[in-house]
Amino acid sequence: PSLSEHTALRISFRASLVLMSTLIAWLVPNFGEFLGLVGSSICNVLGFILPCYFHLKVFGKEVTMTQAVLDYFLMIGGFIFGVFGTYTSFMRMINDDDDNDGGAASDGAE
Repeated sequence: PSLSEHTALRISFRASLVLMSTLIAWLVPNFGEFLGLVGSSICNVLGFILPCYFHLKVFGKEVTMTQAVLDYFLMIGGFIFGVFGTYTSFMRMINDDDDNDGGAASDGAE
C-alpha cells in the first residue's frame, strides 16, 4: 500500500478503537469498577512481578545481592497489593449498594 493508504488505514484503525472503547464504556454498567479490577490484577503482574522475575532469570548470577533483594521486595509487594486491590475491586463490583448520591454520607436526619 502507498503512504496515503497506510495513513488512512492507521487513522481509521485508531478511530475505530476509540469508538469501540467509548461504546463499551457506555454499554457496560460499572465500567469503572471493572477497569479497577483489571488494573489491580493485571497491571501489578505486568508492572511489578514479571519485570523483576525476568530480571532475576535473565541476569541470574550477575545480579547483586542488593538487586535481588529489591527484586524480591517488589515482587512480594506487587503480589500483596495486587491481591488487596483485586479483592477490593471485586467487592466493589459485586456490592449491591444502590446509593448513587455521589458518595455523600447520610447523617440519618430527614
